[in-house]
Amino acid sequence: MGNRALIAIHPAKKTSPCIYVHWNGGRESIEGFLMAAKALGMRSPENDPSYALGRLTQLIGNFFESDLDNYLSLGIGLVGDFYLEDNGLWEIGGDWQIIRNKHLEGEHALSPRDIPRSIRIAKQAVFAMNLDEDDERKVLDRLDDLLDEYLKYT
Repeated sequence: MGNRALIAIHPAKKTSPCIYVHWNGGRESIEGFLMAAKALGMRSPENDPSYALGRLTQLIGNFFESDLDNYLSLGIGLVGDFYLEDNGLWEIGGDWQIIRNKHLEGEHALSPRDIPRSIRIAKQAVFAMNLDEDDERKVLDRLDDLLDEYLKYT
């Protein structure tokens, strides 16, 4: 039982490093994590793939650590070490965007009804970073700007 997914930098191969999440592997959660990473100003997968994957792992780990029931819900490995279950493999790239999903069929665009959940997850991920009050406010303001930008294209 879970809501599992892998996250890797596009183009992912069997030998590519990836993040494994046991919970929160659906599109709305992955979008939330990526929104938080972008709002925090983390280097993008396009510009620095190894740094991006490392920092995204930290961000997701902090998110899960805030809920002791999910404390062991995060791993790192190679794509080929995992069986694609539930939500499959999310390939990310560009400036913190989902490029594609290797596993799920059909369209994977975030539906308008999922946006509030993505924003809630993004904010929880930002809060879990334990920033000082001024930095947290700046990041949350950037997150609001990203939401406005995202809504223009949905």
